[in-house]
Amino acid sequence: MGQYNKAIITAAGENLIARAVAGELKLNITKAKISNHRYPDGTDYKALTDMDGVKQILEYPETKVLDNNMIQTRVLFSNEEIQVAYYIQNIGLYAKDGEEEILFCIVTAVIPDEMPKYNGVASTSYIYNIQNVVQDAAEINIEVVPSGTATIQDVMERVDATGGDISETVIETLEMIDAKYPVPEVGDSTKVFMGKVKKYIKDTKPLNNDMFVYVDNNGSDITGDGTSSNPYKTIKSALNNIPKDLGGHSATVRIADGTYNEAVNISNFHSGMLHITRANNWESLNISCNIDTITCISSTARIIIAGINFTQTSNHSFIGIDCSNLVLWYCQALGDSQYAGFHFESCNARIDACRVNNKKWGVIASYFCRIHSASWYIGSAATDNGIASLSGSTVTLMGNQPTGAWQFYSEYGGVFLQQNGTQISNLTISGLYCPWGNINSGYYRNGNINGPSQINIQTNITTTVTLNANKPYLIAGYPLRRDQFDTVVHTAIPSRTLLCFLRNTSTYSEIYFTSLVDLPAGSNLLFSGTYTTNS
Repeated sequence: MGQYNKAIITAAGENLIARAVAGELKLNITKAKISNHRYPDGTDYKALTDMDGVKQILEYPETKVLDNNMIQTRVLFSNEEIQVAYYIQNIGLYAKDGEEEILFCIVTAVIPDEMPKYNGVASTSYIYNIQNVVQDAAEINIEVVPSGTATIQDVMERVDATGGDISETVIETLEMIDAKYPVPEVGDSTKVFMGKVKKYIKDTKPLNNDMFVYVDNNGSDITGDGTSSNPYKTIKSALNNIPKDLGGHSATVRIADGTYNEAVNISNFHSGMLHITRANNWESLNISCNIDTITCISSTARIIIAGINFTQTSNHSFIGIDCSNLVLWYCQALGDSQYAGFHFESCNARIDACRVNNKKWGVIASYFCRIHSASWYIGSAATDNGIASLSGSTVTLMGNQPTGAWQFYSEYGGVFLQQNGTQISNLTISGLYCPWGNINSGYYRNGNINGPSQINIQTNITTTVTLNANKPYLIAGYPLRRDQFDTVVHTAIPSRTLLCFLRNTSTYSEIYFTSLVDLPAGSNLLFSGTYTTNS
């Protein structure tokens, strides 16, 4: 611990004290500063008006009268913003003389404390009680401007004064915690520790009635309580104050018009309903309630999002992953981007009366999604695919749908269903196998997803090897024919075709092709035909 000389009151400080004792003004200690400048021996400290080498400044340190001849100012300096270590050579107090701020007193080091560089884990703080002997100190009227922050010494004095009882100590704010079921750890600050405890209780305690939470750009995440008269400022804060276990009830976040530059994350809600809606007139498309993006993850609760205009252009506007019951009403994604307006993975979802424009994809459904797509705003369009159904997903279509260069695209087992249950598919390549060429296109399927369907073969192959005359070549993986009779398949080169037909194996159908002449690598072959299937 360092050692410091007694405080020296400057000439300007003595003049200020005299005027304060005479009642001409209130003594107001406005700042405390520390510096690393080492003054030479013989320096006239009383003549100083400022300090050299100031490294840190504290606004409005606490000042009080101790007795008839003593005033005390308490200062605390922390290294949380210190990038380069230094020695605390001087501590100065500053006061207001009218509009002018003067150096009131200075304390110099005999052995200076070292202010270390912040290590990013635990901070170092120094507390100094600077006492000035002043004649008739009790007559000085001191103006106190509270900073609202309790020092370590404040807390210790409270403990001493109450015999160790700190039950009345108030923690003004807690750290906001996003993690689910957070566990306090050694080294956590009090704000983080208690923030984790609060979040853990919220995560485990179910909602006991329906609730409404309000968000407004003019609200506050610090003083707001989520009511309509005192809303939160951010959607994140609103969600953090809703239990994950909805307890069979409904929680509604009502968002006032404005722009919220938030990447909203909704995760792990269950056992109830969660509404994220525009506060007023949510049943219409708008460009007034603007949110960057919303991501819903791992939730079994019914989540309804309505009346939102997504502004994200550097990623998907809306993302749903592993959610059981998503509903989007009157939402739109209009910004120009190379991403999707609405992207779903492993979700059951309904998207209704929405709009998309200038996105690469209107909707992507992948990994066994079940999506109901209904009544899109007329003029909804994407640059590539209106809707893509991928990897075992099923998209049911009702009413107007977003257009695109390729309106409906399916791959890897993705399918589309009409409202009456009949299936339509885009050109399907998934499952086809051709060891002697590249498959450029496959087949269309029209009919029921489980039951009779018509297969329209439109297969295009670019050969990668020479096909020898009179030798059979197979293209495997088509849906199994309904009957066992071979079916004629046409080619674009009938004069050079010896045989071309579709035949069944035990699990799939295959095209059997034999040419009359050798066909060199790079040849382009087109096969066409229709048949019915039950598979």
